Amino acid sequence: MVVLGRGTERGGTARAHAMLARACFEAGLDQQALSALERVERDPWRAPENARLFVLVLERLGRVGHAQARAEAFLAMDPADVVMQAALERLAAPPPDQAQRGADPFYTVERAERYAELGRVDRAIRAYRRILLYHPDSSGIVTRIRQLSATSLRMEDDLSEELTDPGLVPPEPLEMPPPTLGEPLPVPPRTAPPGYMDPEEEDVDDEDTELMPSLEGEPPRKPQTWR
Repeated sequence: MVVLGRGTERGGTARAHAMLARACFEAGLDQQALSALERVERDPWRAPENARLFVLVLERLGRVGHAQARAEAFLAMDPADVVMQAALERLAAPPPDQAQRGADPFYTVERAERYAELGRVDRAIRAYRRILLYHPDSSGIVTRIRQLSATSLRMEDDLSEELTDPGLVPPEPLEMPPPTLGEPLPVPPRTAPPGYMDPEEEDVDDEDTELMPSLEGEPPRKPQTWR
C-alpha cells in the first residue's frame, strides 16, 4: 500500500488509484480510500466495482445521503445490479440495532459476488443466505439466490470456510477400532529320531546305576578313580 501511495502521488493510472482505494478500504482508512476513488472515477457504471466501493466508503464516513444518491444514480443505469439494490435497501432502512451492528452486509454481498465470478456458486449462495439473517425482507437478495441456484443444480459443497463459523458444529471424527492381535501359533514339540538319547541323560542314568544297591544285597560299587 505504501508503494501504491507513492506511485499515485506522482500521477499514476486509474488502475493504480483503484488498487490504492481498495487497499485503504480494507485497512480501515476510509478517508484515504475516498480520495483515491475521487481520482479514479470518471464513468462509475463502466467500473461497477469502484462505484460499489464508493458507496460503501461514503456510508462508513457517515455521508448516508450522498451514498444513497450515488446508489440510485447507478441503479438508474443498471437496475439489475443486486449489489447496489442491497446497498440502497440498507441505506433506506432505519439504523440497525446493537445485534446487527456486528455484521457488514454490504461487504458480504461484495464478497459473494467475487465468489460467483470465481465460479464458487456454493459459497456465494451461502454468503447471501447470511445476509438474509440480518435483512430477511430483501427481495433483491432472494432473487439473486434463486439466480445462482438455477445456474448450478449440482454443486460440490465446500465446508472449509464454514468450519470456522462458531455456529456450526463440525462432524464427529471417525473412530478407528482398536488393533486386535491374532492368536499365537502353537509351537510344535521337538521329536528325536528313534534310538537317540541325550548324552547328558545317559551319564545321569549310569551314575544312578552305580549308586543303586544290587538286587542280591551287594554293596554299591565305588566309582573307579584313575591315578
